[in-house]
Amino acid sequence: AWLLSCRAGAALPMPFSMEQLVWPATPAKAMPGAPVHAYVRRAAAGGGDLELIDIDLLDAQGRCLAELRRLALVFPAPAQPEAEQPGLEQPATASALLLASPAWCDAVLPAEGGLVRTAPPVFLIGSGQAALEAALRARWPDCAIDILMPPGAQLAKDIEHGLQQVLARCQQMLATCQPGAIEPLLLLVPDDQDSWRYGALGGLLKTLRLEQARIAAKIVFYPPEDATAPASLLARLQAEIHATQGDVEVRYLGHGQRQVRALCEIAPVTTDVSSAAPLWRRHDVVWITGGLGGLGKLTARHLGLDWHCRLVLSGRSTPDTDDRAFLQELQEQGVDVVYLQADVSQEQDVRLVLQQIERRFGRLAGIIHSAGVVADDYLQTKSVAQLARVIRPKIAGALMLDAMTRDLPLDYLVFFSSIAGVL
Repeated sequence: AWLLSCRAGAALPMPFSMEQLVWPATPAKAMPGAPVHAYVRRAAAGGGDLELIDIDLLDAQGRCLAELRRLALVFPAPAQPEAEQPGLEQPATASALLLASPAWCDAVLPAEGGLVRTAPPVFLIGSGQAALEAALRARWPDCAIDILMPPGAQLAKDIEHGLQQVLARCQQMLATCQPGAIEPLLLLVPDDQDSWRYGALGGLLKTLRLEQARIAAKIVFYPPEDATAPASLLARLQAEIHATQGDVEVRYLGHGQRQVRALCEIAPVTTDVSSAAPLWRRHDVVWITGGLGGLGKLTARHLGLDWHCRLVLSGRSTPDTDDRAFLQELQEQGVDVVYLQADVSQEQDVRLVLQQIERRFGRLAGIIHSAGVVADDYLQTKSVAQLARVIRPKIAGALMLDAMTRDLPLDYLVFFSSIAGVL
């Protein structure tokens, strides 16, 4: 209630992460049914949709039961008035399904706050931008500039290398940033046909902003011509550096209009479902990567039992006892299911799976890519090995599946992802 009172019109926040849970050396014991009091205060100055708070849980005598340190709460973006979304029907509030799509929305620069910055900005730019690099150093002589190799022909490896480079810089900043200070980190990307290749870096910076409010991380897309005549770009970067709130993904159009990338709720399709062709059809052949993981099993049950699809599940590991029991359970309920051991980031493995699907079933209707590795950790302590284990099935796997099936008449290619990189 206190946080909501500080944010007029704000919706209920969602807890995202917590840095530390502290138990007193001699904790007090709360009796069952006894009242517990919470002492809540800001841990640091937040920004945009993020608040960092500390909470002390106390018994009726004021003795400490536990301490929650730097609990991150994320506030959902306020709904846009209907007039600002021309032609878009507002979804029914009672619907259990929320559909949203990322979109660029016009946004003025937030007002400056009173936070103190004691460190010069850090810029991340692509190679071959000598004019921009020189202009940045002239404007901010003490700034740090990291040169990123633009993702090229070996896209998966280049993206992974870029993520490792940015992660190392973020960890260095976290290790040296003074308490209470805000340090700006800006990834500068030309807004051209290849800017999508930096999407993974944008996801990393979003996670960093949620975990660590003391680093004002942003990805700024700018008109390509500004790299050679950067005077206007420098003025906009100066304003972005001093903006203390919010926006992580920012885009400037050629005439200086500022936009931010946000999730916008969209209305469900109102087509009469009785006359529309279903996405899933009886006896469709569906390949589910990561088929023996949590998401994979849920999807397999739904498609196999409810839609009577024929299923090909794949994964890197040999099925264990529980996995074999799951496959047997589906088969006993009449599901045509097979498991193939394969690493979807490897071309040879993907080719062999496709060949086996063609020999056994014929046409492949679609692929659901749910393969993934969980290695949860804060960015401050995440290792390069952890990063590689998590991103390879997602990035290299997704790119490999697309490359190997682009000539096949698939009905769909569906990807699962974490919501952390979206919020």
